[in-house]
Amino acid sequence: VVETSYGNPTCNAYPEKATFEGSLDGLTWTNLGEICQDGSLELGSLAYIHFLRITDVSDRSKFSGSADGYDVDGILAINQPCGSNTRLAISDMIEDDIETPDEAISGSIFPNPASEKATLLLEGSKENESWNIRMVDVTGKVVFESNFFATNGNSEFPLEVAGLPKGIFQVIATNGQTKLSMKLNH
Repeated sequence: VVETSYGNPTCNAYPEKATFEGSLDGLTWTNLGEICQDGSLELGSLAYIHFLRITDVSDRSKFSGSADGYDVDGILAINQPCGSNTRLAISDMIEDDIETPDEAISGSIFPNPASEKATLLLEGSKENESWNIRMVDVTGKVVFESNFFATNGNSEFPLEVAGLPKGIFQVIATNGQTKLSMKLNH
């Protein structure tokens, strides 16, 4: 399992942790252990697995800004043939991308459905990042449009829906690089 840790602190100082479970059928799960940073898993009593379940067990109170916990950067399956005396070093098989930003931007609307007011939540936004917010009805007509500047981490933008007819609306948030589209029921 590959998890970019930028500087490789010890696991005691690194807050991102996850538990791993394996399954043959997706119903019965076997604990494979907990990993902090990069690590290897042994299948134990399982000969092989079809499913791998990863559960973030990071303490969220140790994160600031838009950090979100254990985010897997890669999984490498090594299947060594029976009787083989050669072993490939994991470090020879992994290429770690530390250039790609760690945090992705996501959006959600709550409450949904909304009767009077709703809130658009942008997670992973950057300080003073300019966003355009549009609300479009089912005919494609723009019923609301506004611009705002995000704060670092999570940004909330209020959506007034009380004066709109009942129905389903598409809320589109763009910042020039990212376009998020969400459904709002009113």
